[in-house]
Amino acid sequence: MSKEDRRENYSLFSLALQEKLHADFLEYGVSLEKFIVTSIVKPEDNKDYRRFKEIHFRQYADIAEAKLRQQIGIIEQQTKAQQMVIEAEGISKKRALEGYTYQDERRFDVAEKVAENESTGELANIGIGMGMISGIGGTFGSSVGNIVENAMEKATEPLILQRMGLNLLSNPPK
Repeated sequence: MSKEDRRENYSLFSLALQEKLHADFLEYGVSLEKFIVTSIVKPEDNKDYRRFKEIHFRQYADIAEAKLRQQIGIIEQQTKAQQMVIEAEGISKKRALEGYTYQDERRFDVAEKVAENESTGELANIGIGMGMISGIGGTFGSSVGNIVENAMEKATEPLILQRMGLNLLSNPPK
């Protein structure tokens, strides 16, 4: 704080004290015309004052530290968000250069999972897997998908009918 600011504060403090003390002095028959504060001496040797000063400092230091931690957290979150965007853009460009999309990649993942589980569901997994793969290659995939779908319907129809108790192959209609 500059000397000029300190003088201004002392003047304001002096006026405020003069107004507060004026009535008290009048009770004793003394008129308080001027009241000037020229300095404030801090009782550095007083243990209560030192404790108050320490608490006051700690309070503001704790608030400043909390604000700083909050700002650091915000900056870290913004950095992570920017990293995710940059990474996603990089992956997208890589896919585009390699000639496939995110949806294509997901289809590949599903087909891979189906291939890993080929023992469960038997023909159904093949049909699902081929159906997922059929979306990968555009027109060619669509054609393959239709062929596989028709073949799967023909292959599974006798099994479904047999499970329903209608074995058409062993008991032809008369």
